[in-house]
Amino acid sequence: MSYPKHLQCPEPRYHGDRGEVNASFRTADTPPDLTSAGGATHHLATHGSTGGQFGLYKPECFPQHRRTRRCCVDCGA
Repeated sequence: MSYPKHLQCPEPRYHGDRGEVNASFRTADTPPDLTSAGGATHHLATHGSTGGQFGLYKPECFPQHRRTRRCCVDCGA
């Protein structure tokens, strides 16, 4: 794999010598931030919380909904 010759590394943003502790804890049972019929999305780091640098999310895909007579009667789908 080759990279363009003009590609440069970004300027360093942290100049300390001990590291930076800035994590937040999310339990495994934290509900998703967005939910739809096909899945859910957990926002781990939003564009706003990273100073506009990036966004980090975890998609969760649900199995396809099987339309059976029992399910349609029970859930109305």
